[in-house]
Amino acid sequence: MSNFYLQHPEDDQLLAYSDGELKGLAATRLRRHLKDCWRCRTQLEDLQATVTGFMRYKEQVLEAQLPDPPASWRNLKVEFERIDRTVPAPRFGDRMVARYGVPAVRVASVAVVLALTGLGYVMVRPPDAPVVLPGVSREQTAIKPVNPLALPHQPSAAQKKVTLPELPKANAEVQVVAVLHKLGADLGEPIEWTRDAQGRVIVTGTALAGGRRNEIQTALNGIAGVQVKFEDGRATKGTARATSVVEGGRLPWQAELEQALGSKAAVESFGNSVLDLSDAVVARAHALKKLDERFAAGQLEPAERAQIDAIADRHRVEMSRAAADLKKRMSPILAKLGTGIHTSNTKWPLLTAAQQTDQWLNVIFAGAATDRTLEQAASELGRALGSLED
Repeated sequence: MSNFYLQHPEDDQLLAYSDGELKGLAATRLRRHLKDCWRCRTQLEDLQATVTGFMRYKEQVLEAQLPDPPASWRNLKVEFERIDRTVPAPRFGDRMVARYGVPAVRVASVAVVLALTGLGYVMVRPPDAPVVLPGVSREQTAIKPVNPLALPHQPSAAQKKVTLPELPKANAEVQVVAVLHKLGADLGEPIEWTRDAQGRVIVTGTALAGGRRNEIQTALNGIAGVQVKFEDGRATKGTARATSVVEGGRLPWQAELEQALGSKAAVESFGNSVLDLSDAVVARAHALKKLDERFAAGQLEPAERAQIDAIADRHRVEMSRAAADLKKRMSPILAKLGTGIHTSNTKWPLLTAAQQTDQWLNVIFAGAATDRTLEQAASELGRALGSLED
């Protein structure tokens, strides 16, 4: 894969997951991503609704319109068994390919069958036959919102000290940021805000489920000068971690990782835990960068500046906790792989360090494409971890 920072899975990955074709670490990573990503849950619901609608249409409309077959189907089982007896047993490599083939190939096969079925229907259906697929309301399948990327932990003393001051008459944009932060909507959800020519704050959410839309709309309703819009299209892919993974037990250096961690199950569990921590670090780094770009040079009242600083402090506390935990977990593993966490006087920018850490964790534990050896990847990870703030 040429780009490590594609945030969301493609349709074929979601469809393979829905069909139960993703196994092991691939299914686990996608399931964890869906737990934290409103956009992808909505997209998965849309795919499932489309498939459900097509099947209902096929059973209730299409099959009723098809003419009877000219003759009964022949029983080909006997002939197939005869052919099988004449074909030599497949080689080991062929069996492995057949067993662990890319899910996208199977998804593509299903798509071809559906396309041919639709073409057959177009050729035989009466002119007045209905063609509209029955839909499924997105609100009917709304999922109870959760705080994206939140990791269960006890609040530290530093976290308890971070409080958001009250703003009796605040800048509308600052109030919007405070509300979105309180809802956990500033950690990667497809929500943006801008000011228009009239000075209004326009908040736009893309591909959000009905329940999440209602929650955000209700929370922002009381702020004067704010307009909320929701769009149904697919959200633009951001710059967070890639979701391209391989199945558990199929990593290029599976044996080395099992030796370092003890077992295949330990590799999968440990990989998921450090990738979750990396998610939190990247999300907080993005949130801090956005606050800095939007408000660093802005003219804010003292109370407004205190509000923005308190939000930034909370992001730093959470990010530092996740970064420190990540370093603590990875340090002994890197040592077993012949390297360590490299510190230097030259620090990378925060977001760069977070992205580089996430990139090499995905290479090592999720099978992201690379031309490096395990030793080289581990060394790069150690260098990135050394630049992370904790």
